[in-house]
Amino acid sequence: GWDYDYFIRAFGKVFVQRTEGGALFCLEPSLFTENGEQVRRVATGLVAVKRSQAVRNVIIEGQAGVGDEAAPDPECMLRIAHDARVFKSEHRRRIGALGDYRRRPVFGAMGTVRPPLVAFELSYADPVGWTVYGATYNEKPG
Repeated sequence: GWDYDYFIRAFGKVFVQRTEGGALFCLEPSLFTENGEQVRRVATGLVAVKRSQAVRNVIIEGQAGVGDEAAPDPECMLRIAHDARVFKSEHRRRIGALGDYRRRPVFGAMGTVRPPLVAFELSYADPVGWTVYGATYNEKPG
């Protein structure tokens, strides 16, 4: 597993500290393995919820068509923690093969969210440079 924390942006780079032993590392966006193991990139977000609402879909807005020879059809994973602490199982969707610029990962129903908070976790492990701009929910996929 990955035991890193304390992410800091400084001098145009992102540094992270290993929680066990305190070693400091610099994250490089073009490296996808560490000691031969594939790196899983993970982003977690907390969303304030004002009223109960069913989440019919979640659409990830990001750079499409990022597949390459190493990962011809890359995937991302999304999971939700309705209580902002305990995540449910992850859902997988395609990011977009090389040149597939109309592809957006669209995840189906994620249950009902309730106040005060919900957490989402988006991740991918395929060796592609994927830029995520944001996410929308309950939007009509187009």
